[in-house]
Amino acid sequence: MREKTFADTALVMAIIALAVGWFVTLFWVGGGTTWVRAVHTLSFFIAIYGVSTVMHVRADKRLDEMELAAARFGARWGLVGGVAFVSALTLLPPVHSLLAEIGGVFDRVEDHAMTGESRLFLFGIICTFVAQEIFRSIFAAAWKWSKR
Repeated sequence: MREKTFADTALVMAIIALAVGWFVTLFWVGGGTTWVRAVHTLSFFIAIYGVSTVMHVRADKRLDEMELAAARFGARWGLVGGVAFVSALTLLPPVHSLLAEIGGVFDRVEDHAMTGESRLFLFGIICTFVAQEIFRSIFAAAWKWSKR
């Protein structure tokens, strides 16, 4: 892997600045309506996602063949592993109880913009994305380790 440049460091600082900016400006929009808070948070997350995408594209250009193959392997099988893991996890009875409790928490939220079921569905999608990223990292590291 080649060395990082000043632009790579600046992109990391931009993500940190956006995260701090989001947190600081939360207090300014805290008294606003639900839509104001949602648009505020969404706009900062989209900006962070955009900067991190540029950062990852620049990082991928610095990879050698072995690291690039490991990233491809991790991306391919991390997707399958994450979906399979969350799907299998939902079949276990303790997870059913946990989901029922989370659903109860979502039902107590006083904002009526979404139902408890739709919040629970969104929570499941987010958990699937997190599981995919975890499995992607594990599979990429395992592939690199197996090629030593």
